[in-house]
Amino acid sequence: MTRLFSILFAFLFFCNPCISGQEDLLTGLYFSSHEVVQDQRTSLNLSPEKAFRFGGNTALEFDINFRENDGYYGYIFRAIADDETNIDFVSNLASETSNFWLVCKDQTLLSYQWADIPSIGYDRWVRVRIDFDIRNSSIRFSMNGKEQEVSAPWLSSLKTFRLVFGACKLKSFRSTDVCPMSVKNIGLYKEERLYRQWELSRHSRNQVYDKVAQARAEAENPIWLIDQYIKWRKLKDIHVGHLLGIAADTAVSRLFFVNDQTVCWLDVNTLETDSVRKTKGVPYNDTMGKSLVYNPYTDELWSYDFSNPNISRFDFRTSGWSHDRPEMIESGFAHHNKFISPVDSSLVTILGYGYYTYKSIVSHYNTTASQWEQTDRSDQIPPRYLSSAGHLNAYEALVFGGYGSKSGRQELAPGSYYDLYIFDLRTFAFSHLWTLPPQEKPFVPSETLVVNKPEDCFYTLIHRNDSYDSYLQLAQYGIHEPSVVFPGDSIPFKFRDTETWVYLYLNERKSDLIAVVSHNDDIALYAIAYPPLTMEDVLQTPPAAFSAWHIAALALAVLLVLAFVVSGKKKKVFPEGFRLQNGRKSMLNITPLPYIKRKETSAIYLLGEFQVFDKQGKDVSASFSPTLKHLFLFVLLNSADKHKGVSSARLDETLWHDKIGDSARNNRNVNISKLRTLLDETGSIGISNENALWKISIGKTVYCDYFGILDILSASQTEPLAPAELYRLLSLLNSGEFLHTVHAGWAEPYKSAFHGEIAGLLNRLLRSPSMRNNTDICYHIAEYLLSADPLNEDAIRVKCSILNRMGKRSIAKTTYDEFTKEYEKLLGAPYPLTFAEIIR
Repeated sequence: MTRLFSILFAFLFFCNPCISGQEDLLTGLYFSSHEVVQDQRTSLNLSPEKAFRFGGNTALEFDINFRENDGYYGYIFRAIADDETNIDFVSNLASETSNFWLVCKDQTLLSYQWADIPSIGYDRWVRVRIDFDIRNSSIRFSMNGKEQEVSAPWLSSLKTFRLVFGACKLKSFRSTDVCPMSVKNIGLYKEERLYRQWELSRHSRNQVYDKVAQARAEAENPIWLIDQYIKWRKLKDIHVGHLLGIAADTAVSRLFFVNDQTVCWLDVNTLETDSVRKTKGVPYNDTMGKSLVYNPYTDELWSYDFSNPNISRFDFRTSGWSHDRPEMIESGFAHHNKFISPVDSSLVTILGYGYYTYKSIVSHYNTTASQWEQTDRSDQIPPRYLSSAGHLNAYEALVFGGYGSKSGRQELAPGSYYDLYIFDLRTFAFSHLWTLPPQEKPFVPSETLVVNKPEDCFYTLIHRNDSYDSYLQLAQYGIHEPSVVFPGDSIPFKFRDTETWVYLYLNERKSDLIAVVSHNDDIALYAIAYPPLTMEDVLQTPPAAFSAWHIAALALAVLLVLAFVVSGKKKKVFPEGFRLQNGRKSMLNITPLPYIKRKETSAIYLLGEFQVFDKQGKDVSASFSPTLKHLFLFVLLNSADKHKGVSSARLDETLWHDKIGDSARNNRNVNISKLRTLLDETGSIGISNENALWKISIGKTVYCDYFGILDILSASQTEPLAPAELYRLLSLLNSGEFLHTVHAGWAEPYKSAFHGEIAGLLNRLLRSPSMRNNTDICYHIAEYLLSADPLNEDAIRVKCSILNRMGKRSIAKTTYDEFTKEYEKLLGAPYPLTFAEIIR
């Protein structure tokens, strides 16, 4: 009967399907509601730049998920038509009458009760669709297929609308009441044609782009649900005095914590704890060996000593241990790996360390004979401890890495192993699969690993074993090929050999990987959604900017092609004033800015898109998480020019203002350690602490465009810049906006200072008599200044004058008209100079 039960348990345990792909990922935008103050509530503006236009039939569709206990009343969305008419979808989940209303101005158009909507419930996705039928002046509204229609005679007069979910910051329509909800899969349709789709899955920090036209939406205080797959979240801290061991019942996600008087357990799904004092017996007093395991076949905790043939079993029915002799000798198998074998429900342990010796021993506890049977497998696997192991199937396990030596002796060339073996639970034999080359930064894995068979990979937590202050990084390795990916962020970790212990398992009920980290008597639990993702999987790359200049150039190119076709001439003829420069046509006789090819080895770019290339020429920008990028940039900017560095206190205040004390310090240390690793891969650049200040030093082999511009600015203070240097400066500035993708408050003073220095230099150059005859440079300077400040009067005078002198009076007049229109719009007064005065 026991044998049959064992086979049944093994079948259920190892054949239970789990999430293996990414098609079922939890995605969407979580809206912070009444559980936080107004300034921290979430807003999603789908039309930050320009309003949408109503068509013959315009439809909005999205999925929404409601939650309990975070308040009930709030806006789901506000559509602001023609900047004066509000069309609102409002909720009050606690109301006993209606729960949802569609409102126009102060009139309720239609409403729903909770009970009216099929299959609705908290934490369930509900499909919502609203059709604005302009032709028939009606609105159709549907929630989970329950449809209503209402006449809207005023609808045909509306031309445009802006659309905001959650908190609304639009002028005259501000609101901070937010429905406690999550939203995903927002689609806009015109005449049944999908023309915008925001999945709210991949995203930038505060922006997200639709799949159809790459239209940008802006989010304030966003909580992206997909980030659960890249961020470890702390579940609980636990303290157990004189902790002797930790064991896991992974089938139902229970954790057990044992000392000599008490057995405590934690339900990881609910985070509820309970405990019982033992009624008799004791576990073995083994704080170093962590010799405790849960046996699912007998529903017992087993405490064991390799030098004692008796296992002390804890019976949950009697709350007693079967063994009453607490004595034991020091364990000779610290940091071993253990299994309850599905083959015969017996205890099997492998590897370990003790008495200055690494082990390759397999220890099998024969329950029938009540004795240990040991087999030395040093001919199959080098002696080691600190390895990672986990079930591959009912008869085999994977064993990865560890630390040891070929001889087993601690004093003879010990080191880390980066190899993978299959361990047969029937024969106790090891079979080698692959070995990674030696790693620049040595590491060891957690005691356990989690296998993802559909993806032919496994997960383990790795950490440095040569330093105390470290961090745990999730690593994903291929089973049949030595590929490696590093999903998610990291967990702060202080490594102290036998005083620390790390356990990883899959909580299938919640689809989370659970990390159990202990340091002496303190235990911390962390979770990350499964399957974990990399930053590249989650972060959305902003589309390349397509400016009005590009549109004009494209339109011009089309006109030229049409002119060629109509003329029927074989010879290419360009209108008067065009000439070829660098293989391109130019309307003006202006020397184009030289193209500066980006260096793609050991290079850092802060203008335009943030980019970092390592020593091999690989673009490693995606390896910089938002926090790492901000840390890198903040220290770098405080290391440049006259800055001497930044203190730890200022770093914590700027980047971890929501954390205090040890929490802030741990986050800082972990991220600095990760940043140091990334910089080492880039080249001669490093972060160090000198005189209590953090500083980044860049060697000659690493290129940074920002530092290149600072060098030019510095040189301009002592002597006039040569034309070649001016062209280089303008070309660098033309590559993009400084810190374009950094939208943090701390960055604004640096942006302002940078633009102020650039504008100061270029304005001085425009006014310099020595520059008046250098038309090309003056024109490019004016173009840049107007792009940075559209109301720069010196720049508009220079640009219009140059255009007029070149015979392009109509272009100059159009440029002037656009400037004066913008001037009056922003300043509320007409521009005082006429066109004739401008070009004089």
